[in-house]
Amino acid sequence: MQFQLSLTFPLMENNLCPICLLYKPVNRTTMAPFAPFLLLLATLLWGNAPETDAIHPREADLPDALYPDTLSTTIASAMQRFLDRNRSFNPQTVFFLDMKIPANRYRFFVYDIGTKKILHRGLVAQGINTQPDARGRLRFSNETGSYCTSLGRYRIGQKYKGRFGTAYKLHGLDSSNSNAYRRAIVLHKFDDMPDTPGGETVYSLGCPMVSPQFFTTVSRLIDQSEAPILLQISY
Repeated sequence: MQFQLSLTFPLMENNLCPICLLYKPVNRTTMAPFAPFLLLLATLLWGNAPETDAIHPREADLPDALYPDTLSTTIASAMQRFLDRNRSFNPQTVFFLDMKIPANRYRFFVYDIGTKKILHRGLVAQGINTQPDARGRLRFSNETGSYCTSLGRYRIGQKYKGRFGTAYKLHGLDSSNSNAYRRAIVLHKFDDMPDTPGGETVYSLGCPMVSPQFFTTVSRLIDQSEAPILLQISY
C-alpha cells in the first residue's frame, strides 16, 4: 500500500509541539508524479523505517482485545510508592501511558489509585522517531531534536493557550525525561488525532498528543485537581 505523507506546520509558540504527521491512503495514479519527492522526504525523516501498518497493525487485524479495567499490580504499586514519597501530587488520580501497546489502540489510561480501576482510556501519539530498532524495540530519547517520546514520570504543569488551543506543560522527573520542558514536550490535542481504535496512525515530535474528545476528559480532571497530577510513560 502506498501512502501520502500529510504535514501540518503550526507555528512554534509557548513551548508547543510544532509539527504533527499523518498517514493517509491515496490513489496510486494520483501520487505517482510525487513518488520520488515523497521517498526522499521519508528517507530523510525515518531512514529505512518500515511502513506504519507493519509497525502498528490496524485494530481489525488484531485479535479481539479485552480491555482491562485495572493496571498490573507491579505498575500500580510503583506509582503508589512514588505518591507516598511525594505528597505534593494528587494522591488519587494518575495518568499512565503504556508504549508497549500499538499506537492505534487505547494506551492512555486514567487510573484511580484508591479504587484500583481504570476510569478512562484513549489513544495517544508517540514521537515520529520512536520507531523499532533492528531488534524490534521502540527507540526513546531525552535529547533535544530527537523527535522521540521520552519515558519516565512527569508532573503536569501550567495550562496555557497555544496553536492547538489549551495545552499543559510537562516537567520531566527522571533522568530519562529531564529535558522535557526544554524540548517543549507538552500534553495537547490535535484535530486529526482519532478518538477510537483502528484509525490512522498520527505522530508528534515527542509530545503525548490526544484527540480533542479525550483531551476534554483529561483537561477537566487536571483543572479540577487541587494538586499536580502524575503522568507516567512506560515501555
